[in-house]
Amino acid sequence: MVSLKQAEDLDQQSCGGGDMTAPAKSCKKLHGLDNPCCIKKRYTTKHEANGALLGYMSKYVFTTIVVYSCTLHQCFHLGHDKYMGASEALFRSSQAVEYVFG
Repeated sequence: MVSLKQAEDLDQQSCGGGDMTAPAKSCKKLHGLDNPCCIKKRYTTKHEANGALLGYMSKYVFTTIVVYSCTLHQCFHLGHDKYMGASEALFRSSQAVEYVFG
């Protein structure tokens, strides 16, 4: 397991000095990722990320946003699930709206 300090040090070495506004192109070049995550918000716990997801889903009714674990940054991000079908996205959205608004 990587400590928070080690993750921060690695982040500063690899992701534009830890600058969250590092251009996506440089992140893609550094990590070889199709969807670079260096510019995405980082959540330290899955619980925190799920809370952000719920808030997002209550604002945008039809969305394919999910929580995923990022081993590169030792955190969680929100991102689109490109394999999620329309019926699943609509069902998830209706569940989120029901949870938020009762």
